[in-house]
Amino acid sequence: GKVTISNIMGAPMYRGIMIKGISSAVEMSNLQFNYSCYVSSHVSMRMQSAIDVEISNSQNVSIDNMLTFGAYSGITTKPAYSSRRVNLKATNLNLEGQKAISLLSSGNYDIYNSYFFMVNFAEAAVQNEFRGIEIKQDSNSSHAPNYNFTNCVIQNPVIFSQSNNSKWNDINLELELAGNATVKFNNLQNWGMD
Repeated sequence: GKVTISNIMGAPMYRGIMIKGISSAVEMSNLQFNYSCYVSSHVSMRMQSAIDVEISNSQNVSIDNMLTFGAYSGITTKPAYSSRRVNLKATNLNLEGQKAISLLSSGNYDIYNSYFFMVNFAEAAVQNEFRGIEIKQDSNSSHAPNYNFTNCVIQNPVIFSQSNNSKWNDINLELELAGNATVKFNNLQNWGMD
């Protein structure tokens, strides 16, 4: 039957919500992930390890109204079970983290009216890669993926305040496509300082 997850607030240190291998509809709404406190060890662990929503092998997932701040990744999809796909429809995302959204599983993605913001809060990042939108097609999957982004904003606000800017690898939009993929960006705003 349908899975409904709504009105959730939390401060995950590793995973907030993991959706894996659910064949029925999964509807998530009004999710908010942030810090429960600003103790430096909490901030550091969240930036290094937390994925607020992780999805694999689930073909009917929707997310409406999600705010995430300070995680390694707001939403990540991953291949699983012989590279089965993820189908995700999402609206009104505000994902602010090191990798705002990371799509590593093939599937159908429809993302609308969303904001992807790279953050190095309190300079807590250890890993050097920052991505607004990261798409890396699963080359082992037989499914031809479709990625559609409409009315979205990517923002890279950082000229990192550390004395050595060169150690950071920040890309607003990264695409690695293995073939037979369709990617559409309609009304995409792409802001950056670095």
